[in-house]
Amino acid sequence: MIGKIMTDLFNAMAEKSGHADASKYGMSGEMKKTQYVLELIGSPTDADTLKCIITAAEQGMEMNCYSMITNAVDGMDNLIKEISPFSITPCLKEGDFVTCGSDAITSFTDARGLGYALTPRNASLAAMQNYWVDIAESNVAPHVNLMVDEAITKKIKDSSYLPDTQVINANNEDLKIFFDALDQQLSSNKYIVCDKYTWADLHWTAYAHLCVVAGYESIIDDRKNVKAWFDRIKFRKSQCGQDLIAYDMLPNSGETLKGQLKDVVIDNY
Repeated sequence: MIGKIMTDLFNAMAEKSGHADASKYGMSGEMKKTQYVLELIGSPTDADTLKCIITAAEQGMEMNCYSMITNAVDGMDNLIKEISPFSITPCLKEGDFVTCGSDAITSFTDARGLGYALTPRNASLAAMQNYWVDIAESNVAPHVNLMVDEAITKKIKDSSYLPDTQVINANNEDLKIFFDALDQQLSSNKYIVCDKYTWADLHWTAYAHLCVVAGYESIIDDRKNVKAWFDRIKFRKSQCGQDLIAYDMLPNSGETLKGQLKDVVIDNY
């Protein structure tokens, strides 16, 4: 029953987004014969959705992305609740497999994809990675979420809404201590943990991107090492081996304000 509910929901949102056959295999090629295109339901203002998109791009997995804003269908919230009792999103479908929540989705995609696992094999580096992921999720996320809600989400719901700049500025100010710490950490590393891209970089990329689309890129630009790292992220080729820049798969400011998501499309196998 749950499988049918989820299939019906994904099919309805796929149709609304213009994907005629969302369950199709990926593009032709020896590497793609057993790979379905991933399907993701999420929001452009949600960092967890962005993390899933980045992971798919890093691991060479094509992904059709359905926005809960622009591709919403009747009864969507109730349908999500049927398959995810706590209404946890984003939601992912590949073939007959369904899961919800960014941790489950990114873990699945990381293991399913073509690139190397993003967690370092060195135990101390893996621990350091998780430390910086924890800072991003526990300390940075709450402030970024409030800024994005004020600057973008409320504006999407009501185009005449005027953001409360006091709320935005207060949270931007609270973020500075964490970005200062990141700047110090990056003073001797190419990426956050070491000279190799890890989950720490992926998580911080999602929050940094939302700061930019909310109009507060100064939190990045005012810190030399953070800016250099973010510039590196924006031009870095995906680690799966395809000619793909994962950051390019994220919705830009205009797309985010319209509530749109972009698909992860790979055409150079």
